[in-house]
Amino acid sequence: MVPTDYAFQLYVCDETGLPAFKRRQADITVQSLHLFAFVDEATGRDYLPDLAGVEAHWLGSGAMNASQLDALIAALDKISLPQEVSFVWLTGEGTFAKALGDYFVERRGLDPAFVRAVAYWHAK
Repeated sequence: MVPTDYAFQLYVCDETGLPAFKRRQADITVQSLHLFAFVDEATGRDYLPDLAGVEAHWLGSGAMNASQLDALIAALDKISLPQEVSFVWLTGEGTFAKALGDYFVERRGLDPAFVRAVAYWHAK
């Protein structure tokens, strides 16, 4: 079961993860909600018309690949993560999601129980 009431939640996905984020967004009650979406902004805003309370970052469709990982991590390094009340959800390309999961656990020190990385697809 994924929590809906942690004070801080961060989601990273591409187009494949937007439906799950949209379902989750309807139930989330948080103080700080971040979305990093590898989606073109117009497409993302059309699909998610109500982003009140969401700090959304549109990173471009088709850009979830290894060449973008360092830039995303640099942006994520700027976000303060409360250790005990945080949940991080990562999905999209498998190697990318795994690398981000490792980043949050190993470099940012989050409890692995509060970081969920799920491969929705794998690059060839």
